[in-house]
Amino acid sequence: MPQLFKVNGSYPLPRDAEIVQHRGKPHVRIRERSGTKLYSLTADGTRYLRPSKCWYFNITDADGQRRRVKGYTDKAATEALAVETQRRADRRRAGLIDPCEEHLNRPWREHLVGYESHLASKGNCAEHNRATISKLTTVFRAGGFKTLADLDAGKVGAWLTAQRQAPVAVEPPPGDAFASSVVARLLGVTADAVRRAVARHQLPTVGRGRNRKLTRAAVEYLIEQQQKGMSPETVNHYIRALRGFGRWLVRTRRVAVDPFVTLALVPTAADTRHRRRALSDDELHRLLDATRASTRTIGGLTGLDRYTLYLVAASTGIRARALAGLTPRAFDLDAGTVTVPAKLSKNKRTHVVPLRPDVVAVLRGYLASKSSDSPIWSGSWHSTCVAAKMLRDDLRDAGIPYRVETPNGPEYVDFHALRHTFLTSLGRAGVELRTAQLLAGHSSPVLTARYSHRSLADLTDAVRKLPSLTGDTAGFIRTISVPELFVGGHSEASSDNIQTINPPSGVLPEVLAGKGFDTTGHSESGSGVELPGLDSNQDKEIQNLLCYRYTTG
Repeated sequence: MPQLFKVNGSYPLPRDAEIVQHRGKPHVRIRERSGTKLYSLTADGTRYLRPSKCWYFNITDADGQRRRVKGYTDKAATEALAVETQRRADRRRAGLIDPCEEHLNRPWREHLVGYESHLASKGNCAEHNRATISKLTTVFRAGGFKTLADLDAGKVGAWLTAQRQAPVAVEPPPGDAFASSVVARLLGVTADAVRRAVARHQLPTVGRGRNRKLTRAAVEYLIEQQQKGMSPETVNHYIRALRGFGRWLVRTRRVAVDPFVTLALVPTAADTRHRRRALSDDELHRLLDATRASTRTIGGLTGLDRYTLYLVAASTGIRARALAGLTPRAFDLDAGTVTVPAKLSKNKRTHVVPLRPDVVAVLRGYLASKSSDSPIWSGSWHSTCVAAKMLRDDLRDAGIPYRVETPNGPEYVDFHALRHTFLTSLGRAGVELRTAQLLAGHSSPVLTARYSHRSLADLTDAVRKLPSLTGDTAGFIRTISVPELFVGGHSEASSDNIQTINPPSGVLPEVLAGKGFDTTGHSESGSGVELPGLDSNQDKEIQNLLCYRYTTG
């Protein structure tokens, strides 16, 4: 059995200390509640040594290292603990005990502390880390879990399913205006959650500051939203947090099997509560013009600051958090690129995005007065609530609605919608999906396709490009412009030696032009697209010079 001992602690001598000799050594007499006791002095005689209340013992752990273990104040209980601890260490060293066993009986809160440190070490956004830990805490408390061994995917799944169901309907109390705290108690949420909902949905309120209250219409709207239950996307946020925690438990050998591996994401297409829309070219021009002329400062950014911020976001698709950390050093205006460092990138990889020439021209003048090592767009604007409010204010100044009703439900324009606008513009310009994926920094083209929106006008234009099925070619146009190098065998081609091959009777030539946006609102011509049916082994240089367009009258 391991030997028991007490650890001596060093304490300063009292002012009226009585020094006596005991067994040939100096001691100090200390009066305590239990009586007078003698304690030996340190070698220099300035402090005295008092043994700990608890017993200790040393063991050889499973790794063969000597380790001190704290016992109890009761000596017999500590002796039993020492025997059991050493026995378990010996069995673990022999491979007879699961190394995860000691973690299973620890409270889950202790593991969350370690997981939060792990998330912070990855360089994740602090706001994201807090939200993840908050979701895990909510689920574990709702499930009545105490230790790691109690975690049960079945109970978690049942709780998430219950959250999607409509709660018991409530009626607002009599009155026309209600404080946030009153609404919070009515809905069973926090007052901060009510304030965030008011800001997000732009609900009507009366009063200012602490006297600010929600109107009855606003409370009825919140009750209506609560009756819809938790959205599928919110449920998926919980599931992602749980599965990430489960994977970390397995990697750190705290559990042998991921307790949440069976949780599957739920489909979101049929019930999307916050559907984003892409701005049209005209809306984007109006937003940029209104912001550039703005004299207000929002989130620490002036009108010019917000103008360049929106311009870069809509022309590169860079996320808000990354934009908030970019310095002038990230922009290589001579090469026409911006580099998002790995620490600011969502996938933790360095991302280089080309810049349009007109954007480069604007940034040359804007960045000239900025410190090379300080963030360009600093301030509090990039937090979720501030960025959304900032853009809503600028949209209102530009006469652009924040929320638009569609057959699929309401669609919103928040800051992340500028990323949707960028990828939608790429799709409308004919950029292939793989190229758009690389520009967006996505891991999958499926994710990129979700960001590219198409309106009914886009679909109509696509259908009109199809050839006639009835043989009627009236109003059907096809133009093929061929350089002389293809017709006559010349080795060079320029804008002066392009020949147009006239199509059959009833088919008129048309110049191909693609349209895009620039900072001044003017359109510019784009290059042609690849001719379908051309042999892939033919000269690509010639293939890129062939252009075509189908249209109907």
